[in-house]
Amino acid sequence: MNTRPGRLEKLLGIDDAIVLGPFGGVSSVSLTAAISECGGLGSYGLYGYQPERIAQTIHDIRTETSRPFAVNLWLPTGDEVTPGDIDLAPYTRALAPLFASAGHRVSFLRAPEDSLVGLLALVPQAVDAVSVPVIAAGGIADRRGVSAAFALGADGVQVGTAFLRTRQSGASDACRRAIGTVGEVGTVLTRATSGRLSRGIANDAVTAIEAAETIAPFPAQIWLTGQFRTEAARVGRSDLLSLWAGQSAPLTSTRDAHEVYQELRAGLGSAAGA
Repeated sequence: MNTRPGRLEKLLGIDDAIVLGPFGGVSSVSLTAAISECGGLGSYGLYGYQPERIAQTIHDIRTETSRPFAVNLWLPTGDEVTPGDIDLAPYTRALAPLFASAGHRVSFLRAPEDSLVGLLALVPQAVDAVSVPVIAAGGIADRRGVSAAFALGADGVQVGTAFLRTRQSGASDACRRAIGTVGEVGTVLTRATSGRLSRGIANDAVTAIEAAETIAPFPAQIWLTGQFRTEAARVGRSDLLSLWAGQSAPLTSTRDAHEVYQELRAGLGSAAGA
């Protein structure tokens, strides 16, 4: 169990050790501010943003909350490509059938495929190995997950998918509906829509791209699939969207973010009484 309660809250200036996962592409100012106002740490994913837009986004969040919040800047790992690095033609041909129609696993020490340690095993090992606060992330969507994370020794929790489905998130209605079907179709680890390993819902786009066995490296695959994903979002075609979702998706609902937060917060009380 956590033997150093309160240190993450003190470090970050927050009331509760609950962190909003920063969504690349579907973050919203309202959701970030809402979580901070509730007492947690609201977060906003800034992938692809230019400096001017970063500054404006931070300003917009600050106008809605005076509480602490975080912004997630994309950290290059050295394997990214630029438009002039590769010939995109073969990858474009592989995606041709989809043009007609339309959450990453980060690892730094080893390849993502070699870093698939489950939370139950990983958290206590991390707690034993480091002196800094440990935030558990992955598969946490209700009070039971929060309580379990603290029982494993975590100082806090980061929650993504449970908030992604709330009305305040930047996700489209089609994406929210798709998350609600995960109990039937499940999630997969794939490089299909971005070129990097990520977990999401296996829709028609993922199936077709993997069957073609021609996937461009990151971020070229994002540039290519973005050409049909933008139109898919406009017309509500969830079968052609990037549907990032975690394994906790069946535990989520379309409630207000404040309600989801209070459900998670109840787990902090359970952890304290453990």
